[in-house]
Amino acid sequence: MTMRGASHRITICDTIRKINDLHQTDSELDLKTRKLCTIAEKMGKRMDAKLREYSMKYDKDWWKKNPRYKEDVERRLDPNYRVEE
Repeated sequence: MTMRGASHRITICDTIRKINDLHQTDSELDLKTRKLCTIAEKMGKRMDAKLREYSMKYDKDWWKKNPRYKEDVERRLDPNYRVEE
């Protein structure tokens, strides 16, 4: 999905990505956590798509700005950044 992405706002999916950021080793716990993050992000994307069927502006003004957006993108684009698909 988009685990390597980042949002200008701190959304549900971006919060899940931040959890993934904290689990970047090869430990069994980190592997399981990254897998769950991938599943949760997919679920969040599906939920967002369904809500947008009802209103394209359902989340207007919900989310705070993400001041670390650029740093998040750079970190997640690193070839060594771990993602479970």
